[in-house]
Amino acid sequence: MTVLRSQLITFNDKKINRLLVDGKDFLGIDGKTALQNLAKDAVKKVQVYENKTSPDPIDRQTDMNIVPKKDKKTAISAKISGSAGTTDRYDANGVFSYFSAKNQLSVVSAINNVNKTADNVNTLVQVNSFKGEGLSSDYHTDFSKAGATVFKAAGLRAFHDFSTSKENKIDTTHLKVDFF
Repeated sequence: MTVLRSQLITFNDKKINRLLVDGKDFLGIDGKTALQNLAKDAVKKVQVYENKTSPDPIDRQTDMNIVPKKDKKTAISAKISGSAGTTDRYDANGVFSYFSAKNQLSVVSAINNVNKTADNVNTLVQVNSFKGEGLSSDYHTDFSKAGATVFKAAGLRAFHDFSTSKENKIDTTHLKVDFF
């Protein structure tokens, strides 16, 4: 498995189109961020497979599922960061995330006056996660803006899985909430 700087994940030179953790999207963020935020001792196995429902039967999409160990299926993480500079410049961010078999929650906030803005909760979750900030980040200072833009934001991403297994039939029902 290879994670390239372009945020492309490959396995045997095939692009991984979708990355799941325990069969579900990880907090609704991209696969690279999920890989960077999972502890290596939490992984039981990694499954790579062709997606049988892909639209092109000749060149099927390749998906990956990371199966956590039984005692690591619940995770909590939090990060708070802040900085201050000359001429009353400031930048502060925070995130709290929870992941379990049935529930996922991320609460994120940001405030700054250094011309950094975000368009959605996903951007803030990515940049505030463990290794989320980098050259490809959508949340960085825009030097083309005149003056000092004050940006204040808060967001919530929640997911609850109501699935139940009934005699080999799985009833999949879920609730997903995004607020920015």
